[in-house]
Amino acid sequence: MRDALGNLKEKDSLLTLLFEFDQQATPEAKCSHYCDEIEADLQAKIYQDKGMHHSLDDQKNNVVFNSSRVQQMVKDGAKDAFDIWYEWDKTIYASDNQFPEFANILKIARANNLLYLDKVVRERINLTNDEHSFLSEKLTDVITGLYKDDNIDAVYLTNYQVSKHSKGTLNIVVLLKSGTDYYTYDRLMEKLNSKIVEGNKTGVNVAFDYDYEDRYSTTAMNPSEVHRVEQLVESKILFDKTGKLSRVQEVMKKYGHLYEFYLVDYVPPVDETISRKLVKINK
Repeated sequence: MRDALGNLKEKDSLLTLLFEFDQQATPEAKCSHYCDEIEADLQAKIYQDKGMHHSLDDQKNNVVFNSSRVQQMVKDGAKDAFDIWYEWDKTIYASDNQFPEFANILKIARANNLLYLDKVVRERINLTNDEHSFLSEKLTDVITGLYKDDNIDAVYLTNYQVSKHSKGTLNIVVLLKSGTDYYTYDRLMEKLNSKIVEGNKTGVNVAFDYDYEDRYSTTAMNPSEVHRVEQLVESKILFDKTGKLSRVQEVMKKYGHLYEFYLVDYVPPVDETISRKLVKINK
């Protein structure tokens, strides 16, 4: 670097900044270092999304790949270069509370195709077996009870991400027949939400809400109506007695999204597990 800087007037100060960067001696230097690191992470993800990465079977001359740490990543399921970049760098970002944004960027990159990052952004969140069992079993039990209510036509579930809930929200929307007394279901939703909160130690927020089935139409005219039916596209229908909601969902899948959605993909998938458990009542 001394040779490269030659006789530049600011040579000494530039060298000082370089050493500061290497040592991450200041918040600015650490942020710059992470920016440099995340660029490589994102480029590796772009190669993955384009299918341009080299096979891990073709790494015999790669010194880093031959390290015991990387070999363990491969044994644990890493299939390409980005998987290794992800596993290597996630611990660096996660251990630093000063710049949590970098860990979030890496998580978002892993869960999305960066070539088609448009209106829908997903975050992958891994659940423990206990967390998955609690959520899927509790919600299946509640939704089975809702199915028996003649005033309820359908129920769908959306996995949202909002800043105040780091592990996301499971939003369960109950659709009522037109003319049904809303006051009764105001109280029911409050009761269900309170019941879930009592035993929920998963960190995942669970929110029940209701709406009316006749508000879901493919002839949406105002922003709130458009948002409602486009939300349905990104949701899992848990039961649909009349079949109307499923038909609206299929039609809306053909159109682009007008609203931004920040979604969560749970691993294992809670919505898929609940759906499988509910197969009997849907027949």
